[in-house]
Amino acid sequence: MRPAPPEFDIAHCLALSDVVVSAVPSATYKVHTAALKDGCVCVNVAADKNFEADVRDKVRLRVFDPQSVVVFVVYCVLRVL
Repeated sequence: MRPAPPEFDIAHCLALSDVVVSAVPSATYKVHTAALKDGCVCVNVAADKNFEADVRDKVRLRVFDPQSVVVFVVYCVLRVL
């Protein structure tokens, strides 16, 4: 697998991503819903909400509660096995 070209910016990467994990410890940082791929999975592991409020209209699954991240990881591991 070859590395991604350096001209890929965050908006381009978000549009291609099936899973987006955000962990920015700032209430002012938000991932723009318009940049997300339809049906992607969004995981927020920060104490602050890193996704815009309308994200639930575009994504297939969202995990926003830090305790739920543990459940989500277990689910993913069991799904792979």
